[in-house]
Amino acid sequence: MRWIAAWLCLLVGSGVARAQAPTDGHVPVDRLAAYEDSAVGVRTIVPLGSGDRPATPNWDAFQGRDHHPISPDVFLRIVGRDDLARSYHRQDVARKTLMGVGGAAAIGGLFFSGIVMLARAGAQPAADCVGSGCEPQSAMSAARWGLAAAATGLVALIIGRAWDPTPVGADEAEALARDHDQRLRARLGLSAQAAR
Repeated sequence: MRWIAAWLCLLVGSGVARAQAPTDGHVPVDRLAAYEDSAVGVRTIVPLGSGDRPATPNWDAFQGRDHHPISPDVFLRIVGRDDLARSYHRQDVARKTLMGVGGAAAIGGLFFSGIVMLARAGAQPAADCVGSGCEPQSAMSAARWGLAAAATGLVALIIGRAWDPTPVGADEAEALARDHDQRLRARLGLSAQAAR
């Protein structure tokens, strides 16, 4: 009976020793690989400023050991900020809608004005009309409306292009990435030095 108890103690003891992390500072490859594949980072992009006004830095996010780019809403979901990801998504949809409608209005307005002007150029004046007052006012008015629609569409395109839907700045995004990576290291049982 003692013989069986001794074997059981030996088996349980060796299993516990294998389950514990090595004490020599060596990290198992699978945990280190899991960290490297899941870690995120942020690159800050600083455009050139003009004059006295410094430029606002932009950022883009990446994930994994090969630093493949990820969109801001995916980055915000990975770091656990679903509220900011939803805000980004709503603003991005509004921006793209504004740009789409603006582009359609600009092209449609120019096309309409061009058609009206071509039709007016090909129209024959009435036989009893003499002088410069014979141009049809309705055609000129329609062409002006088309140009106004094109100008409005162009303004919408410019606003949409300048609209930044990202709810956080570069510094806050970098802090979110650092916090995520620290939580990931703690969850995987890695030290900061081992995860570098």
